[in-house]
Amino acid sequence: RLVDVDDCNEELFIWVSTMETKLEIYQLFLHIVTKLDAFLHTINEDFYTMLGLERRQLSILYHLETIEDMKSWLRRRMFELSEQLQRKRQGKKRKLVEEIQAYIEDHLEQNVMLRDAANHFSFSPNHLGQIFYEETGIYFSDYVGMRRMERVKQLLGDPKLKVYEAAHRVGYKNLSHFSKQFKEYYGVSPGDYRR
Repeated sequence: RLVDVDDCNEELFIWVSTMETKLEIYQLFLHIVTKLDAFLHTINEDFYTMLGLERRQLSILYHLETIEDMKSWLRRRMFELSEQLQRKRQGKKRKLVEEIQAYIEDHLEQNVMLRDAANHFSFSPNHLGQIFYEETGIYFSDYVGMRRMERVKQLLGDPKLKVYEAAHRVGYKNLSHFSKQFKEYYGVSPGDYRR
């Protein structure tokens, strides 16, 4: 929410411009950084580590010449923090989605449902489904269906397996339902595909 951050920064500096001494402004900045750092600690992050700063480097704020310079410094730091937090959040979601995909692969024969995966990963089905869709662009059930079809297509390449055996290995119990879905997906029946 960089626009909101920038708006808050603008409001803050309207107030800062009413301060009388540079020391007052410097102390306010130290207070803001301390509050930011305290907030970041609540989400297991650290202001100084994220920005690659040491505490003593904050003295640069006292040496900045104008309020505009200070505003620019704070704005850059806020944007850097926001970008890093966004990247970390995306990385965590990506890792979760990879774990969900591995879970699906391991449970294809059981016709895995969203609620099963949600229980396994301790999420609500809606939330897990939303994360999965945001990261992949595919709904959970569509992804499961796609993976089942891709797996059964591979299994049909084995002439020792009967069509119904291949279907059972990816969770299809009803052969006519499986044949109908296979034909919708690939345009041919499982038997014709095998031939």
